[in-house]
Amino acid sequence: MPKVTITNAKGLVQSKGSGLVVSSATALNGAVTVSGTGVPGIVLSSTTSIIGGADDYDASLTQPANTIIVEVGLVSTTAGDGSGNVTVDFGTSAGGQEIVLNTGIVSSAVWAVSTGASTGGLVPEGASALAFAAAGAVHTTAARTITCSVTTSATQGAGAYRAWLKYLVV
Repeated sequence: MPKVTITNAKGLVQSKGSGLVVSSATALNGAVTVSGTGVPGIVLSSTTSIIGGADDYDASLTQPANTIIVEVGLVSTTAGDGSGNVTVDFGTSAGGQEIVLNTGIVSSAVWAVSTGASTGGLVPEGASALAFAAAGAVHTTAARTITCSVTTSATQGAGAYRAWLKYLVV
């Protein structure tokens, strides 16, 4: 395969060698699979709607094979229309806590747009950043589903959130 270089000045140019060089702003629309060793990647869940009241809501993420999770988190994409407690955990099944133990992220308040929490330092209104569980199940050799479970109290109103998983190919 020839080396392919993309620039604003010359467009697509093929030359001797191999690889791809992009020397201009790049927009990737759609899913991107990262498979090179040492390369980080991020997976986003679809938007999960919270109907309101005491309930459990689950967002699924697919962790690729031969990766280690380096960060997980979530962010509200639509404000809640009530107030109450919200907790979150990450595991290998709905309600599982193999990756992040159940943590309070909203404490008797309204879940505002952009309320978020992560293991990377994003601290929510509830003042409890997410932390990996001791001996957390962060590495996998086969693709698997990771679930971000959000639990709301009876007084928490409708809203929506998206979860993410950042990984490193090993």
